[in-house]
Amino acid sequence: MVACCASPGAERTRRSRERRRRGGVLIEFEVVGTALERLIELDWLPANSRNDKSAITSALIELADRALAVGLQRL
Repeated sequence: MVACCASPGAERTRRSRERRRRGGVLIEFEVVGTALERLIELDWLPANSRNDKSAITSALIELADRALAVGLQRL
């Protein structure tokens, strides 16, 4: 008999394996207020989304993608 739904732990494991298969990693880090302010000032993040984790994540991913696309180097 097959269960209808996977447990939360099984789902996390499945997503982790799929991520690794694609060559990705999952990271977690703290974004301080000054970084949020700069994201807003530079128009990467709408001001009304400063507490929206999904919007912040999207803004940071877009910023990183753009930096990599233009070959931005460390100072």
